[in-house]
Amino acid sequence: MLTLTMLALGAAGQNWDDQRSALERKMNKLTGSEAMVAPSYYQDASVQLTRYSHSRIATIQTFDNRYEGTKGSPYLSEEWLKGAVMVSGVEEPQVALLNYDCLNDELLVRLADGNPAALPHENVASFLLYDEQSPDKYRYFVPITPQKGDPYFCEVLYSGRNILLVHPRKTFRKADYQRAYSPDRKYDEYLDESVYYLKSENGKDFAKLRLQKKQVLEALPLHRQALEQFAADRNLKLNTPGEVVQLLAWYDSL
Repeated sequence: MLTLTMLALGAAGQNWDDQRSALERKMNKLTGSEAMVAPSYYQDASVQLTRYSHSRIATIQTFDNRYEGTKGSPYLSEEWLKGAVMVSGVEEPQVALLNYDCLNDELLVRLADGNPAALPHENVASFLLYDEQSPDKYRYFVPITPQKGDPYFCEVLYSGRNILLVHPRKTFRKADYQRAYSPDRKYDEYLDESVYYLKSENGKDFAKLRLQKKQVLEALPLHRQALEQFAADRNLKLNTPGEVVQLLAWYDSL
């Protein structure tokens, strides 16, 4: 089980919804203009980060060349994405170009000089990415602090009577082609090992969820028969996040 220590579990969904609404309002003010691609946009983002540097925000990092010549990427996106960050204790969201390092679990911000900065988890209440590949164009993330292990961010895929999260995680696998019985893997590779979590309506904590029909339905014991029929009628295999979200949205209509 995953216990959220950042927010009281009963209030998590409402808190997340309120923060997401504030982030979307900030983003919507900008997406109708060219503000987000103007040089002043980056300068503004840099100034805002400087304001919080005493809180250990803006630890400068660089993208080194160890990531070249490999399959895949350690990052959530191949390009910087327009976004907004809700800084802990600050009412107004801060806009910036963002990316997420899925290998090291760090939110990255592009500064005016092109360098990335990593934002400490304790300083980020939530963040929003504008991604044209996403069904509703926005992707919303919250920081998670497990009882054991290091903190990380999860994307909120669905928030209703049930809550579905995904921890976008990647691992690095070295090439292996020189040994006598090697698998002839000639490239270093980043592998997607994202982890899904579900808090069901009658559950107290988030539990890991494998995207398989049997496991998804077993995790939703209430209305089990109706959910099985809904999935069968629509030929849902429940092996993708989109199909699970479709099921949860219908669940909320019951």
